[in-house]
Amino acid sequence: MLIDLAGIKTIRAASAAPTLWFAALATPFMILGIIAIVTAFKAASVAESYYSPVLAGTGLALITLALFLVFNGAIVELIFRTGDVSTRELVRNTLRKR
Repeated sequence: MLIDLAGIKTIRAASAAPTLWFAALATPFMILGIIAIVTAFKAASVAESYYSPVLAGTGLALITLALFLVFNGAIVELIFRTGDVSTRELVRNTLRKR
């Protein structure tokens, strides 16, 4: 029962501030991506070390995932605020002044 209550509280928190929730989900991926890219470039700068392009590519993929999550949170926030899920009206709702 405690897990159900925690799940309900999590869903309510996510619906109250989806941009913050998605940003919190994206933070570990962003940190891991930055660590992977820095490690790959440090390895490339040392002459005796083996450079792994896979590590740099993985870091880039993780950072892309983090940005994707943040932008999805912004879209969810916009849909929650306007109540319109039409993709044709999404741009118009973004530009509309309140």
